[in-house]
Amino acid sequence: MRVQRIPAVVALAWLGGIVGVCWLSPDVVADDSPQPETPKVPAYRAVKTADEAVSRITELGGRVRRVSAKRKAIVVDLRFAVEGLSDDHLKYIPVLKDVAAVLLKRVAVTDAGLEHLAGVSTIEELDLSETAVTDAGLKTIAKLPVLKTLNLFGTSVTDVGLAHLESVKTLRRLFVDQTRTSISGVAALKAANTKLTVVPDRHEMRRRLELLVGVAKKLLAESEKALAVVEKEHRELTPQLEKLGKAQKATEVEANKTNKARGDSKKAADAAKKVADDLAAKLKAAQVKYAAAQKAAGEAKAKFDAAKKKAAQAKQLHERAKKAKPAFELATRVRDASVLRLADARRRRITAPGIPFEPRQDKLPVAVPPGATVLFDGSGATGFLSKTGEKINWPIIDGQLVSTKGGQNSNHIVSSVHFRDAVIHVEFLLPAKGSGNSGVYIHGNYELQIIRSHDKKTLTQKDMGAVYGFAKPLVNAARKPGEWQVYDILYEAPRRDGKQKIVKQGSITAWLNGRLVQKNTRFGEPRSVYHPYRHQATPYLKAIFEKQKKTMTGPVFLQDHGHAVRFRNVWILPLDDESKIYKPPAEKKAEKKAGK
Repeated sequence: MRVQRIPAVVALAWLGGIVGVCWLSPDVVADDSPQPETPKVPAYRAVKTADEAVSRITELGGRVRRVSAKRKAIVVDLRFAVEGLSDDHLKYIPVLKDVAAVLLKRVAVTDAGLEHLAGVSTIEELDLSETAVTDAGLKTIAKLPVLKTLNLFGTSVTDVGLAHLESVKTLRRLFVDQTRTSISGVAALKAANTKLTVVPDRHEMRRRLELLVGVAKKLLAESEKALAVVEKEHRELTPQLEKLGKAQKATEVEANKTNKARGDSKKAADAAKKVADDLAAKLKAAQVKYAAAQKAAGEAKAKFDAAKKKAAQAKQLHERAKKAKPAFELATRVRDASVLRLADARRRRITAPGIPFEPRQDKLPVAVPPGATVLFDGSGATGFLSKTGEKINWPIIDGQLVSTKGGQNSNHIVSSVHFRDAVIHVEFLLPAKGSGNSGVYIHGNYELQIIRSHDKKTLTQKDMGAVYGFAKPLVNAARKPGEWQVYDILYEAPRRDGKQKIVKQGSITAWLNGRLVQKNTRFGEPRSVYHPYRHQATPYLKAIFEKQKKTMTGPVFLQDHGHAVRFRNVWILPLDDESKIYKPPAEKKAEKKAGK
C-alpha cells in the first residue's frame, strides 16, 4: 500500500489531539486556507485492495499518510476533498489497514456515512467538526473500541449525543465548542468518564468567573470603608488647613519668646548666685532674690515646655491636614476602580469566551433573575411612559400589556429606566388575525422584529427574529399566533468619542423561542426612517436622543404598529453600573428649584 510519510512533529501533534482544533473568539469561525477549484468528485467504485483504495481517495482530493516513520498506522485526511464527496465514498476506508485517524472537517457526510466507519476498530482519532452529523451518528461511533480523540466543533450535537458517548471509556479528549451541548450534559459525561478532558470546560470557567465577582465585591467593600475614614478626616481638616498653618507659626513664635525669657532668667539667676557668693553680708537678701529668680526661671521653663508641646501638636495636625485631601482622592480612585472591576466581572460572567449566552426559554413565563429591573410583571404598575413622558394609555388585560394604536403607528411606550449594556427579556403573544406587527426597539434605534412569520420558508430582514434593516434571522424560530413567544437579547451599545462619532460598533445576540436567531450581529448608526427619534418624535424623545449620543445609554421601546400584540414578563438585566431612572432637564430644574 502506497502512503506518504509525515515528520515526527506532525505525528506528535496528532497524538496530542491537536489536529483540526483551535481556540476561537465567539464571533470568529475557524477556516482553512482556500483551495483552488477542483473538478466534481467521481462516483464511488468498489475496490478490493488497499492500493486501489488509496488511489480512489487521492482522486477525491484526499490524502493518506503514515503517522510517523516508526509507526505504520495511517491518517486518512478528506478535509480538502473536491465538491460532491458523499457518504458512499467512506466505504474506501474500511479496505485500508491500521487506520488510526480519520479527518472529515467540513466534509458533506451524515450519520449514514458513519455506519461505514463503525467497523474500523483501529480508529483512535475522529474529526467530525462542521459536518452534518447528529446525535444518532454518535450512537454509531460509540462502537469504536479504541477511540481517544473526538472533534465535534460546529455540529448540531446535543446532550443526547453526549449520553451515547458515556460507554466509550477509552475517550480522552472531546471538543464541543459551538455545539448545542450544555454544561450539565458535559458534567454528566465527565462523571461517567473521569479521565476525559472536554474543551472548552465551561463549568470550570463559570466557577472562576463567580470567584472573580466575589473578589471584586470584597475589594469594593474594603475600598468604600477606607474612603469613609479618610473622607471624614478630609472634611474636618482640609477646610482648616490655612488656619492650622498660621496657628503652628504663632506657637513657634511664642515658644521662641519663652525660650529667650528662660535664657534671660537663667542668666539673672547665675548673676544673683555669684553676688550671693561674693557678698556674704548680703547673703540673706541675695538668697531671697536668687530664690525668686529660680522660681521665675522654673515658671518660664514650664511655659516654654507647654508652648513647645502645643507647637508640636499644631505641627502634627497641620501635617495630617496636608495629607487628608490626597488620601481622600486616592481612596476615591480606588473605590471607582473597584466599581469598574465589579461591572467587568458581571459582564464577563455572561459574555466571556467559552460561556455562551444561552438563556433558558423552555418554560414560560421565565423567572426574573437576581439583579434584574422589572418593567412589567402583570400588576397595575409598569416601568413604561408614553412618548411624551406621561402615563401610558395601553390597557392591562388579564395581567397582559396590550399594544394600543395611535396616530401614524407611533403610540410606542418607552422605559423610564435607561441603560447601556444589558440582557433584555420580553414575552409576547400575536393576535389571531393580521400580521401582528410590533417590535422591541433597543435604545430607540435598533429593532428586534415582531411579526407573523411561522410559515415562511424564505426569511428577510423584516421577519421575526431579524434586526430590522441590518440582519435577517439565522433560522425561523417563530411560533403560530395564539402561542406565547419569548425574546432574550444580549445588547452591547455602540461606543462614541467626544465628537459623538461611533468608534466601536454595537452588537446583538438574540434567542427566540429557544433558538439562536442573531449571533454577535454588528451595527453602527440606525438605518430606519421610522425609529422613534425620526418619526413623530416629541420634545421628550428628542431630549433622550441627544443625551443618548453623549452617554451611550438609553431606554427600551415596545412598538405600536396598529396591532393588538400582548406583552408580559418584561425585564432588563444591566451588565454595568450605567443603569438609572431618566429625568428630562425640565424635571431636574424643577426639583432643584423646590430644594429637593
